[in-house]
Amino acid sequence: MSNKNKECKQPYTFVPVVTGKINTQAVTFHDGMDSKDKLTGSILCTLTTQTPLFVGHFQYQAHTLENTSQTRVKIAIFGKHKVIEKPNEHMALPEGWEGCGYPQQDSKQHNQTNYIVHKAKHILEPLFLNGTPDSPVLISSTTLKGMLRQSIGAITNSPMERVAEKQFSYRPGVVYSTQRNQSQYKLFKAKALTELQQNSDFFKIKLVDDGDKYKLNGLNDNTYEYDLDKTLIERYWLSIDTYENKTTKNYINKGDSLYVEFDNTEQQIVSFGNHEQYRWIYADTTTKIQNGTTGEHKPRLETHSHIDEKIDKDNAKLTATRTLFGYVDGGKEGKDGNLNLGIGEKDYSRLAGRISINTAVEVVEEGEKLENRFVKQDNNHNIPLRILSGPKASAYECYLDQSKTPKQGVFNTYGDFPGFEASGTPLAGRKFYYRWKPTLADYTLKPDGENNQYKDSIALAGQQSAIARYISKEGRKFKFTLRFKDLSEAELGAIIAALSPKQAAQDESNQQEEYWQQLGHGRPQGLGSVSIQIDKLVTFDDQLAETEHAKDKLNKYMKTFKASELCNQQTLQNWLDICQPKERPRSYLTVKEHGDNHLAHIRKVREANAPKPNVTSCYKP
Repeated sequence: MSNKNKECKQPYTFVPVVTGKINTQAVTFHDGMDSKDKLTGSILCTLTTQTPLFVGHFQYQAHTLENTSQTRVKIAIFGKHKVIEKPNEHMALPEGWEGCGYPQQDSKQHNQTNYIVHKAKHILEPLFLNGTPDSPVLISSTTLKGMLRQSIGAITNSPMERVAEKQFSYRPGVVYSTQRNQSQYKLFKAKALTELQQNSDFFKIKLVDDGDKYKLNGLNDNTYEYDLDKTLIERYWLSIDTYENKTTKNYINKGDSLYVEFDNTEQQIVSFGNHEQYRWIYADTTTKIQNGTTGEHKPRLETHSHIDEKIDKDNAKLTATRTLFGYVDGGKEGKDGNLNLGIGEKDYSRLAGRISINTAVEVVEEGEKLENRFVKQDNNHNIPLRILSGPKASAYECYLDQSKTPKQGVFNTYGDFPGFEASGTPLAGRKFYYRWKPTLADYTLKPDGENNQYKDSIALAGQQSAIARYISKEGRKFKFTLRFKDLSEAELGAIIAALSPKQAAQDESNQQEEYWQQLGHGRPQGLGSVSIQIDKLVTFDDQLAETEHAKDKLNKYMKTFKASELCNQQTLQNWLDICQPKERPRSYLTVKEHGDNHLAHIRKVREANAPKPNVTSCYKP
């Protein structure tokens, strides 16, 4: 294992979308007109689990177990540490679920231990061929196809298509005016000189000197009266509608008190709110960036359809993922987060893909015991999972590109205020989790011991964590078939690479290296790493006769892909590095670390003489 592989500090990383190198390819339609010299056939694969694997297709809540004959007698739930404060929202698990809930002794039942969970706790199970654990586990085709599509998008440098529109906010008043004596940006009190409604185009306010925390020093205009333009007013209402609609009135009366953030250099107000700790919307969103001069938003190049992507009677070009997997045009506004906008209309508003995958079926020997197939804890196959905590997309230090951060301690953000230099920062890219081998303790909860640490007990009793039943052990094998239609040699090479990264990386220097794919639940905690072996590649000739391809054919298609415009060498190598197993990464940044990051950023940006903060970026290009 190389030193580079030992440096990973987080369970995830990103493969950036290189917006200046996105290519489009001619579309292959399903009418047979473009079938000449194309390849149609199937790839037979064996998937082997390298770490425990859990794909919980069947999900239900704990309360559905209450009426089973095995459910224990309900007890009054009392905990000296108040782990459970609302007994009526909890229930006792059935027999055989030991260790899956908060342990509660019942003196009336001769010290029998009941295991208590919230009624809304989720229980997850895989699908079985015959509906019982004695039969093979199934991995759905949609799971396999999602894994494949994510990898194809990375190695071909295609735009991201599954990014939901999100608008985030920050608190301008998190660093008070008294801490900003030398700052360009100050926080002042103000009074409304006119009424403000949602349809107002004009709003006039006056800054107020309270003689204490909000002294009006350093201002050139002794009247302290300011007219706020329509753009600033619209951004205020957007902030209110998004974050404070339930707690803040939807109007401002004449004479109401306000707080404003003031740019001391430009002598203008850049944000305002109803209280000291008001939220102000960021300029950019996850799918759009704002022009700092005009205030207009435009789509992010890394998430929206490429400018050359268009299908009509005269033109037919798409990026790799759409030409291989198809698309449905979301229209001008998009539907359900669909970012395939304006690609085609009417007859061209959708396109079926040329790749299909069947359900993967576990290989089970006759009479094979459950303990050979599934992870076991406390003498049963019910495993309480750790909470999958992690930063959300609002954590700009993780999800935005920080590789060219302008100054130490200042992050690129979604655009703190009008004109801020970070507006327009690209997203970090496609998110992938590192591959590493976990122990049982890495992904399971256990009742806390003698040290009186109650975090696991709270999680066991609560609804945020889940219970997984029948997690497949390391070393289990699954069989599936991928079928393809009318692919070029380069496209088939891309499919082979995404299925089997070891095949894509293999040369004389790395014959023994391991490369894994990943799918299912618990990937941040090391679950779901798999290797995929291509057992047979079959194509059909013009007379529909089957031809099995030897290994040298696989290598030929791979080389054709790597030499084509379809392949982006930079993103392919980034993806291959992720697919190599690593040592166990450190945990996520804690809530405190995220808070310290954001506070340090705000102080550094707004205070001229602030010390350099100690901040940490999750992003590693």
